[in-house]
Amino acid sequence: MSLTSLLTFDNNIKALFATIPNMKVHFQNVDGGDPFPTNPTQIVPREYSTAGLIGHGYDYLLRAYVQRINGVHQEQTAEELTAFAGLERWSTSDAHLNSRLTSIVEHRNRYISGQMEMDDVLLQDSLILAHLESYYRSGYMDVRGPMSVVDADIVDLRGLITNTQERQSFFIAGQGIMCNPSFGRAITGLVGGADGDLILDNTLIEIKVESSFKYAVRHLRQLIGYWILSCLTPDFVPQINRLGIWNPRYCRMVYITVEDICRAMDVRAFTEQFIDVLSQSSVGMGNIGTAMKRQRIEEIRALWNSPDQPIRQFY
Repeated sequence: MSLTSLLTFDNNIKALFATIPNMKVHFQNVDGGDPFPTNPTQIVPREYSTAGLIGHGYDYLLRAYVQRINGVHQEQTAEELTAFAGLERWSTSDAHLNSRLTSIVEHRNRYISGQMEMDDVLLQDSLILAHLESYYRSGYMDVRGPMSVVDADIVDLRGLITNTQERQSFFIAGQGIMCNPSFGRAITGLVGGADGDLILDNTLIEIKVESSFKYAVRHLRQLIGYWILSCLTPDFVPQINRLGIWNPRYCRMVYITVEDICRAMDVRAFTEQFIDVLSQSSVGMGNIGTAMKRQRIEEIRALWNSPDQPIRQFY
């Protein structure tokens, strides 16, 4: 399992995160105005495309775009992409797929470095990466295989990224970016793995390619969970102070500050309970063995009790 899976399936984690209060009033819209209007305009409707696949494909495309416009290049090798783990799980002996992944990474790198413009090949490549990542995370693969790409998905992905490019200012960082941020070995080992979508400056952003746009408590719970994981990661940089949601179907970016979260709930007590649940139950990587689990819990408690713990600075 991963943190997101635990939030859905583990009763102890679900019960704890259910204590997080409604914080809708604390969200802000990057453009100003009501962050969650009653009837927001859907700019890129989904018609015949594959919902889950589009989400992963858009993630890959957006991260490439954000690296390009900020003049940074973080994802340079196949091993740095979660899709590579999907390939290893699918078949390391598939020579054709291995070769295709190599060409995908090379093509993507040329786009990120500004040597070429976005084209249909990049869109197709993003969908192949999406197939592999989806397989890694869920164990499900389309019966047609990881290299199957349909026209409807390409059309949808093109519409999403084209409208995203019109909001380029949302994705320009003043201090830096982090693509697909991961958290510390000890804490991710206890929850079974976790990685975010994107950090721009000090804002952790989750990408939600959904056909509705409204306040959803599950999104807040996921973001707060990731923020706490970052605070339980040794020397995690940058220190996150805002949690954001970007939905490219509506081209809306909303966020909540961690300061407002700390006012709305006692994050200190919540984190104490979170660590206790991880130490007492078999959630996440409960099969790592008693000795290893005890060692990881000790590491986490040491981080939590350190004087420079980011959460404690708000109290």
